[in-house]
Amino acid sequence: MSIKLKIGIGLLGAAIIVLLIVLCTPIQGTSKQYARRVLFPRATKADIVAINTSLDQYRIDTGAYPDQLLNLSQNSGAKNWNGPYIRENKLSDPWGQPFHYEIINNIPIVVSRGPDGELWSPDDIETALRQKLSEPIK
Repeated sequence: MSIKLKIGIGLLGAAIIVLLIVLCTPIQGTSKQYARRVLFPRATKADIVAINTSLDQYRIDTGAYPDQLLNLSQNSGAKNWNGPYIRENKLSDPWGQPFHYEIINNIPIVVSRGPDGELWSPDDIETALRQKLSEPIK
């Protein structure tokens, strides 16, 4: 009788494990959606702040902003370069796209293409400076 009891508990335990897996699967999918919807934009904003800080330090050291963001982590021959200023893996957003970088009126603009991967679409995440540049002068 003890053999039957052990087999019964084994099957019951297996059924409970399968039930827990089935119940937890939607939670895992929801947490991935939460990460993409909430955590990725937060991380992107923090990365943009770090890049802007690195750009400012680069300009202080070399006298000008770099031609491309990669020059923050690799010396392209700039005089007085004292980097790396940021790790190369921080030059892409959480969606795997490289940050867009340009200089307008000697102001560096860093933009994430956001979840859709398209530049200048409504879900882009960018520095406040560019938004101020696009506002009319009062």
